[in-house]
Amino acid sequence: MTKSIPVLFALVTLLGLSGCVTQPTATTPTAATSTLGDRATYKLEEIVVSLPLAGSQGPYQNLHITLAVFINPLRESYSYDYEAQGLVRRLEPRINSTVSASLLELDTQTIANTKALRIKAIAEAEKVLANTLRNWTYAADYKIEINVLNIYWTDSSGGREPSPASRW
Repeated sequence: MTKSIPVLFALVTLLGLSGCVTQPTATTPTAATSTLGDRATYKLEEIVVSLPLAGSQGPYQNLHITLAVFINPLRESYSYDYEAQGLVRRLEPRINSTVSASLLELDTQTIANTKALRIKAIAEAEKVLANTLRNWTYAADYKIEINVLNIYWTDSSGGREPSPASRW
């Protein structure tokens, strides 16, 4: 019993020393992780357009562009995020065909002009989106942005792998 008293005293002392640790108070406003980042994202199918490219070995080169849509609520809404995402999903063929058609109207391009092509692709996609959002009751409740995930040139010797068919 006498041996257990010093051991018990040592345990109580260690527990007391390990004591309470508090987190430092935040100096900036904090938020729950569920409110950080984009609420919903949707990656559109890659668009491939054959364009004349200055300085290339062949007459045409393939321009590959992949667009993504970022959806974030601006306020409480009677709509759900998945409704906005569903709207974008249904617009995908229209967005891709509009971007493709606008790029096919262009003359010979250069690698240095790729940034301008990126801007043009976003602008054309945003037009399609804006035309549709005008008719959606809850459009003002969301910020829906379109951006380019990938843009690059390849030679025209090969194509891309087909994407799996979407299921309804």
